[in-house]
Amino acid sequence: MNVLLGMAVLAAVVLGVALALRAFPALERAVLGDDAPGRFQTMDGLRGLLALAVFVHHSIIEQAYCAGSPWAAPAGHFENFLGRGAVALFFMVSAYLFWGRLHRAGGRLSWVPFFVERFRRIVPLYAVTTASLLFIVGVESGWTLRVPAVDLLQEASRWFLFGFLGFPDINGIPDTVTRLSVLWSLRFEWLFYFSLPVLGMIHARLRRPWVIYTIFVAIGLSGGGKVMFLYFAAGCLCVPILAGPAVGGRFQALWAWAGVACLIAFIWRFHGIEGRVQPWLLIPVFVAALLGRGPWSVLRWPPLRYLGHISYSVYLIHNPLLHVFINAGIGRANYGDLNQLPLYGVIALMGCAVMGVATVTYLLVERPCLASARGVDPSAVSATS
Repeated sequence: MNVLLGMAVLAAVVLGVALALRAFPALERAVLGDDAPGRFQTMDGLRGLLALAVFVHHSIIEQAYCAGSPWAAPAGHFENFLGRGAVALFFMVSAYLFWGRLHRAGGRLSWVPFFVERFRRIVPLYAVTTASLLFIVGVESGWTLRVPAVDLLQEASRWFLFGFLGFPDINGIPDTVTRLSVLWSLRFEWLFYFSLPVLGMIHARLRRPWVIYTIFVAIGLSGGGKVMFLYFAAGCLCVPILAGPAVGGRFQALWAWAGVACLIAFIWRFHGIEGRVQPWLLIPVFVAALLGRGPWSVLRWPPLRYLGHISYSVYLIHNPLLHVFINAGIGRANYGDLNQLPLYGVIALMGCAVMGVATVTYLLVERPCLASARGVDPSAVSATS
C-alpha cells in the first residue's frame, strides 16, 4: 500500500464521519454531549484513529486472502503497523489508564466494582459479536451439522472464553478465525486486569513504582507472546512522564516532534511489534498524542473523538462486517482482483458503513451496559476505556 494513499483512506472515513455528524447533529450530541469537563479528549481521538487503522489493516489482509494468499500480516511495514502497531498502542492506553488509577490510589482499589465495570465494558458487546460469528457460520454451513453436536458446542464455548483455550474452526468452516481475528488481543487485556490486584498489593507495601515497571519488563523479556507485556510496561511508564515536569511548557513542542520522528522510525525500520526495541519507540508517540500539541492537536477534533467513543465497537465488529460486505456484496473474486485505487475507494466506503453500524452497537449495547454498571441513566453516560 502506498503510505500517502493509505493515509488518504483514513482521512476519507474520518471526513465521512464529520459530514454525517454535520448532517445529523443528534448523533454527536448522543455520543459526545455528555463528556465530562476533565475527559482526556486526545486519548479519545487516539483510540478512534487506532480502531480505524485496524479496520484498514484487516481490509488489506482480506484482499490478499480473497486473492488466494494465506491469512497473514501484510508485507509492507506501514500496512502492518496500521494493525499491530495500533494494538500495541491500545495496550499502552489500558496500562496508562489503569496503572495510573492504581498508582494514584496508593495501590488500593475496590476490586469488585472494578471487575464489574470491566465485565460490563467488555463482555456484552463481545458476546453479541461472537454470536454474530456463530450466525455467519450457520449461514455458510447451510444450518447443517458438519461435526458432532458435542464438538460444535465445545468449539463455540471456546470462542466465548476470549481465546484462553484457542479459537478453533466452527462446524467445519475452515479459517473461522478470519471472520473475527482481533480477539487475541482481549486475552492480553484480561491478563493485565487480573494482574492489577497483585501489583496493587506490591505497590501498597513497597511504594516503589519502579518495581511494577520491572515486573512487566521481566515478563515481556521472558519470550513468546509475553513480549506484549513490554507495551503494558511502556504505558505504565507514561504515567510518571505525563505527570512530571518533562512535559511542561517548552518541552511540549519537543515531545510533539519527537513523537513524529519515532513514529516514522518505527514504520521505516520495523515490520512487527514483537521486539525489545519497538515498545520504547512508541513512548514518545504516546506522550505526544496525549499532549496534543503541534500535528497531534488533530486528535481533539470532534469526529475523531466520536470515533474514540465507538472504538470498541469498531474494533470488534469490523471483521464480521468485512466478511459480510465482501461475500454477500462485492464478491470474493472481485475484491481479490481490485487494483490499488479502486481498492482504496472500496475500503473507504466499507469503513463509513462500519462506523455507522458501530454507532448503533455503541448506543444499543455498550452505553446501556456502562450506565447499568454505574447506576445512572443510559442517556447520561459515555464510554470509558
